[in-house]
Amino acid sequence: MSHAKDVEQRAGHRTLPTTLDGSGALVVPELPARLEKVDRDLRDRWEAVWTSPVAQILDPVSDLEPMTRLFVLYARGRQLDAAFERQLAWLEEGDVDMPFDPQFARVLLGFAAEIRQLEQTLGITPRGRLVIGAAVVAAGRSAGAGEAVRDDADD
Repeated sequence: MSHAKDVEQRAGHRTLPTTLDGSGALVVPELPARLEKVDRDLRDRWEAVWTSPVAQILDPVSDLEPMTRLFVLYARGRQLDAAFERQLAWLEEGDVDMPFDPQFARVLLGFAAEIRQLEQTLGITPRGRLVIGAAVVAAGRSAGAGEAVRDDADD
């Protein structure tokens, strides 16, 4: 015979992240040193992500490293894309003396896959937002319920 598990033992139970300061405003972490040289548009995107509705469930402490890694990948991906475009231009111009590395395409696809995975995990893609949105709604319901405890066994 099965019985209902305690709320803490249920799958998916997570402690809510600390994303609000005392004023109730979202916390935008300082741009990490690894990102100081990124383009202005990536700096703007950094701030936009941390102030978006998705940031309600991001933790500026534990999610800082994966978010930093994502923005490093954005910057490196741009550099690799520019290098690949130069190589393609050399081929189109018929410059046979210029080196062409066909592995560039494989590296670019690897970067794109890693970026997609991080974007989805952090809620930057529509599918990621859908999953995270469900978590935000659930968190809002539990916060709004206050001391009212729901027991699935009563259903």
